[in-house]
Amino acid sequence: METYKIIVKGRVQGVGYRAHIYQNASQKDLHGNVRNLSDGSVQIILQGTEEDLKKLLQIVHKKSHPFMNAQHVDTKTIPSVKEYNDFSIIY
Repeated sequence: METYKIIVKGRVQGVGYRAHIYQNASQKDLHGNVRNLSDGSVQIILQGTEEDLKKLLQIVHKKSHPFMNAQHVDTKTIPSVKEYNDFSIIY
């Protein structure tokens, strides 16, 4: 099991981006969370198999909605200090 921390910058707040990530992560049986950051970016913590993580990364990079625009995506593998049981949106 791998854990990724992803920071997405661009037009990703106020456009349904967290719900979009939640839906796709849940369908792929990935665990973790997604939340808005105060600087206008979105942080995603993902746990799962490397194959499933890479599939979700393709979705993160893809412009899948006319109002969403991920201009910069920073992905880091981080130590798995916590095991998540599901995927959630942090409000």
